[in-house]
Amino acid sequence: TGMVYLTGKVTVEMDGKAYTHADVGRLSFIGDTPEALDTALSGAATDCLKRCFRQLGNQFGLGLYDKSMSHTADETLKKGNQPGRNGGESLNSQVDGSGSMTIDKARQVLCPVGSRHNPQWAGMPLGQVISQPQGDRMLAYLAGEQFKANGDPGRHQARQAAQTLLGKNLTQGE
Repeated sequence: TGMVYLTGKVTVEMDGKAYTHADVGRLSFIGDTPEALDTALSGAATDCLKRCFRQLGNQFGLGLYDKSMSHTADETLKKGNQPGRNGGESLNSQVDGSGSMTIDKARQVLCPVGSRHNPQWAGMPLGQVISQPQGDRMLAYLAGEQFKANGDPGRHQARQAAQTLLGKNLTQGE
């Protein structure tokens, strides 16, 4: 059993002024394998970043989880400010001519959540998640009814990508 402590600093520029906050992240781990330490380091880094950003204002902190703020973002998307308008890919560019997502694009979609034992999966491409031990279980969760998209295009895209990858894996016996 061990504990990983990691320090970090985040600087953002808002209205032409730089704001900086430093903090510490920590995560305990069990085991003496390189994977256990790697997971703990990743979790500590995530914890550190969350703590740093939280101190820089509500737009980076718990406000991200506020349903009323999420609703405002949903309305903005419905008015035409879709992902992809400023250089990113839109959901429609992730699909082939038949309306279903391609395997290559599905592998690139970022996992919107981590698990209790694998918090580092949040933000990891699904192609990497599925290659991890228990990664197929995460994709099954994302593809299933218990995973709620809640009108979030990123979560909807992750569900579609997980379904695509699981369908491929089931048909090819992976």
